[in-house]
Amino acid sequence: SRRLALRRKRSNGHGNGVINFEELANPLRQRGDGKLILFSACSLMKASEATLRRFVADTGVSAIMGYRRDVGWIESAQLELGLLAWLTRRPIANDRPLREALAELRSARDLIRELEFRIVPKKDR
Repeated sequence: SRRLALRRKRSNGHGNGVINFEELANPLRQRGDGKLILFSACSLMKASEATLRRFVADTGVSAIMGYRRDVGWIESAQLELGLLAWLTRRPIANDRPLREALAELRSARDLIRELEFRIVPKKDR
Protein backbone atom coordinates (compact mmCIF):
# COMPACT_ATOMS: atom_id res chain seq x y z
CA SER A 1 0.00 0.00 0.00
CA ARG A 2 1.02 3.63 -0.41
CA ARG A 3 2.60 5.54 2.44
CA LEU A 4 3.10 9.11 3.59
CA ALA A 5 6.65 10.23 4.28
CA LEU A 6 6.74 12.18 7.51
CA ARG A 7 9.45 13.93 9.41
CA ARG A 8 9.37 11.70 12.44
CA LYS A 9 11.97 9.57 14.09
CA ARG A 10 11.89 5.86 13.55
CA SER A 11 11.76 3.60 16.57
CA ASN A 12 15.56 3.35 16.38
CA GLY A 13 15.76 7.14 16.74
CA HIS A 14 17.22 7.84 13.30
CA GLY A 15 15.93 9.43 10.11
CA ASN A 16 12.51 10.02 8.64
CA GLY A 17 9.72 7.52 8.98
CA VAL A 18 6.78 6.62 6.81
CA ILE A 19 3.21 5.97 7.80
CA ASN A 20 0.70 3.73 6.04
CA PHE A 21 -3.09 4.07 5.92
CA GLU A 22 -3.61 1.70 8.86
CA GLU A 23 -1.31 3.76 11.12
CA LEU A 24 -2.93 6.98 9.94
CA ALA A 25 -6.41 5.65 10.71
CA ASN A 26 -5.60 4.69 14.31
CA PRO A 27 -5.81 8.15 15.93
CA LEU A 28 -8.79 9.06 13.71
CA ARG A 29 -10.90 5.98 14.47
CA GLN A 30 -14.59 6.87 14.29
CA ARG A 31 -13.80 10.57 14.75
CA GLY A 32 -14.29 11.63 11.15
CA ASP A 33 -18.08 11.66 10.87
CA GLY A 34 -19.17 14.28 8.35
CA LYS A 35 -15.60 15.18 7.40
CA LEU A 36 -13.78 14.99 4.09
CA ILE A 37 -10.05 14.29 3.92
CA LEU A 38 -8.07 15.66 0.99
CA PHE A 39 -4.65 14.03 0.62
CA SER A 40 -2.36 16.28 -1.38
CA ALA A 41 0.41 13.66 -1.57
CA CYS A 42 1.52 12.26 -4.92
CA SER A 43 0.27 8.79 -5.87
CA LEU A 44 -1.14 8.08 -2.41
CA MET A 45 -4.50 7.07 -3.86
CA LYS A 46 -2.84 4.29 -5.87
CA ALA A 47 -3.37 2.13 -2.82
CA SER A 48 -5.73 -0.79 -3.30
CA GLU A 49 -9.48 -0.21 -3.25
CA ALA A 50 -9.70 -2.43 -0.15
CA THR A 51 -7.09 -0.34 1.70
CA LEU A 52 -8.82 2.93 0.87
CA ARG A 53 -12.29 1.60 1.74
CA ARG A 54 -10.97 0.23 5.04
CA PHE A 55 -9.52 3.67 5.91
CA VAL A 56 -12.88 5.33 5.18
CA ALA A 57 -14.76 2.73 7.25
CA ASP A 58 -12.31 2.82 10.17
CA THR A 59 -12.26 6.61 10.44
CA GLY A 60 -15.93 7.22 9.64
CA VAL A 61 -15.13 10.07 7.23
CA SER A 62 -17.58 10.93 4.46
CA ALA A 63 -14.85 10.53 1.84
CA ILE A 64 -11.15 10.68 1.10
CA MET A 65 -9.75 12.36 -1.99
CA GLY A 66 -6.36 12.54 -3.60
CA TYR A 67 -4.16 11.66 -6.56
CA ARG A 68 -3.34 8.36 -8.24
CA ARG A 69 -0.22 9.77 -9.87
CA ASP A 70 2.62 12.17 -9.19
CA VAL A 71 1.41 15.72 -9.62
CA GLY A 72 3.04 19.13 -9.89
CA TRP A 73 2.41 21.49 -7.03
CA ILE A 74 1.00 24.24 -9.24
CA GLU A 75 -1.59 21.99 -10.86
CA SER A 76 -2.55 20.33 -7.60
CA ALA A 77 -2.80 23.71 -5.83
CA GLN A 78 -5.03 24.99 -8.62
CA LEU A 79 -7.38 22.02 -8.26
CA GLU A 80 -7.36 21.99 -4.47
CA LEU A 81 -8.00 25.72 -4.07
CA GLY A 82 -10.90 25.53 -6.52
CA LEU A 83 -12.26 22.44 -4.83
CA LEU A 84 -11.99 23.84 -1.30
CA ALA A 85 -13.54 27.16 -2.33
CA TRP A 86 -16.40 25.31 -4.01
CA LEU A 87 -16.98 23.06 -0.99
CA THR A 88 -17.20 26.04 1.37
CA ARG A 89 -19.94 27.55 -0.78
CA ARG A 90 -21.85 24.31 -1.39
CA PRO A 91 -21.68 21.85 1.49
CA ILE A 92 -22.39 18.29 0.45
CA ALA A 93 -25.88 17.29 1.51
CA ASN A 94 -26.18 13.85 3.09
CA ASP A 95 -28.53 12.65 0.38
CA ARG A 96 -26.31 13.77 -2.50
CA PRO A 97 -23.34 11.72 -3.71
CA LEU A 98 -20.04 13.58 -3.56
CA ARG A 99 -19.06 12.60 -7.10
CA GLU A 100 -22.31 13.99 -8.45
CA ALA A 101 -21.86 17.23 -6.54
CA LEU A 102 -18.26 17.64 -7.75
CA ALA A 103 -19.40 17.18 -11.35
CA GLU A 104 -20.72 20.73 -11.03
CA LEU A 105 -17.17 22.00 -10.57
CA ARG A 106 -16.73 22.65 -14.30
CA SER A 107 -13.49 24.58 -13.94
CA ALA A 108 -11.78 21.52 -12.47
CA ARG A 109 -13.09 18.72 -14.72
CA ASP A 110 -9.99 18.60 -16.93
CA LEU A 111 -7.63 18.78 -13.94
CA ILE A 112 -9.53 16.02 -12.13
CA ARG A 113 -9.08 13.77 -15.15
CA GLU A 114 -5.49 14.84 -15.94
CA LEU A 115 -4.21 14.52 -12.36
CA GLU A 116 -6.08 11.25 -11.80
CA PHE A 117 -7.90 12.71 -8.83
CA ARG A 118 -9.78 9.99 -7.02
CA ILE A 119 -12.68 10.12 -4.58
CA VAL A 120 -13.46 7.22 -2.24
CA PRO A 121 -16.72 7.92 -0.42
CA LYS A 122 -18.46 6.02 2.36
CA LYS A 123 -20.33 3.00 1.04
CA ASP A 124 -23.68 4.79 1.22
CA ARG A 125 -22.50 7.83 -0.77
